[in-house]
Amino acid sequence: LTDPEQMDRWISTAARVEPARGGVYSYGWAFGDPPAPCGPRTLLAIVPDRLVEHDWSHRSEPISRVRWEIE
Repeated sequence: LTDPEQMDRWISTAARVEPARGGVYSYGWAFGDPPAPCGPRTLLAIVPDRLVEHDWSHRSEPISRVRWEIE
């Protein structure tokens, strides 16, 4: 969830990760005409090997949160 190379093999197209609270977290996605960024943008919380939480944006929808917890 934090290694851009691995992320691009799985879910993203041009992942960017700054692994700290407030850092960039992006899948590199853009949709629409003209293309607009969507998906995750900013890390809200990170605990190495345990948790990643980020915001999520898509067009005019309200910003939401996504939380990944590793067990």
